[in-house]
Formats: sequence, structure tokens, C-alpha cells
Amino acid sequence: MDGVATITGTLLVLAPLLAAGLGPGRTWLRQASAATALRPQDAALTPSQELQLFRQLDQGDQRSRPRMTSIPGPGGGVAITYRREPGETPLTATQLRRLVANPQSYEKERVVITALLQALRRLGVTLVLGPPRKSGALAEWEPKTAVLRIRPDAANRGSRSFARMLNHEAIHVAQSCSSGRLRSMPKPLGLPRPASAVLDRQLSHRVYASASPTERIVEQEAYANHNRLDLSLQLLRRHCRPGAGQTGSSESGKRAGSGPGRLPLSHLSIPAPAGPPPR
Repeated sequence: MDGVATITGTLLVLAPLLAAGLGPGRTWLRQASAATALRPQDAALTPSQELQLFRQLDQGDQRSRPRMTSIPGPGGGVAITYRREPGETPLTATQLRRLVANPQSYEKERVVITALLQALRRLGVTLVLGPPRKSGALAEWEPKTAVLRIRPDAANRGSRSFARMLNHEAIHVAQSCSSGRLRSMPKPLGLPRPASAVLDRQLSHRVYASASPTERIVEQEAYANHNRLDLSLQLLRRHCRPGAGQTGSSESGKRAGSGPGRLPLSHLSIPAPAGPPPR
């Protein structure tokens, strides 16, 4: 995807689409120690703040749509520009003209994003908007504190990119659950991870420089499958239990606290995409 992910000990950085299958549970559960993982620059992503998140996604979707511009000069003509995600096959001129006339709907991506946010909260994950601890990361999963941190400008890339990023991190959450509990270090799930030049390029990012062989397999699974938007909810239902291993709770909408946090021993992060930063 447009980013990278790493593991070094405790911080993981970067179907049916409804969360109902995850079972009952409080909307916002977390262990008391999760508050110590949040910093002054972090802000809990609560349900009441999702309206602003989706407005930001709307703006990103607008910028992602193919655009036609006139080519100046004697020859004239028209150029169509669009943003292509890593690994995607280039679109033909006919396909681009069709998208210009009929802009793509991101309804499926929005359903996935909404369902994953609800499911992760139900499982006891604390969702946070804030700069990842790992430099250059777009998102990160911290297993020992059950915090999923997302860079505040990640939504500027639009619904498609955001849904893939969140799907990637949710796969890491399921990998943690498969180790015994939500706050365990993730382990491979046995997902397909076919070799590809795109996957090799993603894992060559500097944030994976110190990753162990097992950590690289965990990342390979997430990268190779984050485009399968129906997958992560299935994995969460299969491997996780709502609120399992959590102590304490807080109402949705309350900030988890702030202050200096201790960096976990390991982490997985998704590097930010190359090129101009999202606006």
C-alpha cells in the first residue's frame, strides 16, 4: 500500500462488512495502562469525531479523481491525470475518460472503514489520531497498549487509501489476537503472501531495516492482503474476543488521557507514501 509497516517488539505500525458478527461488547473498552501510551499530541478518535474524518475523506476523494486539462501549444490536446496506487495496472485513456464522466463511488470503502472502526473499538482497541512514534510511518499498531495510531493527514489521500491502511492494521490486530490475546505480539496467520516486486519494494523501506524474519512475514501477510477489504473483519471475528484481556473501560467520546508514554519493546508501522505529503 502507500506506506510501510514494521515490527520491533511491541508497536505494530501501519465479506460481511458489518461488525455485528464480533458479538456484544461495550463501545469503548481498554486497559487502564493504555492511557499511558497516549501523548499530548495524540487525540482519541471517538465516534463523535468521525464526521470530521469522513469530511476529510471526501476532500481526499475529490483530489484523487482523474482530471482533464488542456495541453497548451500548437498541437493542443487533452491530458488526463490521476493518482495510481502502488501495484495497480495503469488505466487506459478510455477507462480514464469513463471515470472523468462518471466519478468512482467509494461506498464500499466507506462501509469497510465504518465497520472496522466499530469492530476495533468493540475489541478494546484505542483509536488515536497523532504522529506515529516511528519516523516516516503513516499508521502503527501498539499491541502492549492496544493503541492503533493514525497520522492525522492519512485521510487526505481519500477513502480507498484509508480503507486499505485500516485493513492492513486490522490484520495486525488479528495477528495479535491469534497469539492468545489482543495485547500479544502478532504472529503469522498463514495468509497467502505471493512474491511481487511491489511487496519487495514496500518491505525495503527503512522502517523495516531491523525487522526479524518473523516480523517480516507478519508484514508480508498484511501487505499482500490489505487490498482484500472483506478480509480483516473475518479475521477479527475468527481470532479476537470483544474486550478480551481488558480491564477498565470508559465511555465513547472520552479522551484516554495524555502525558509521557513508554515506547513498547516492539512495533509495526506503515510508512508514509513517497512523494508530496498529503494536503
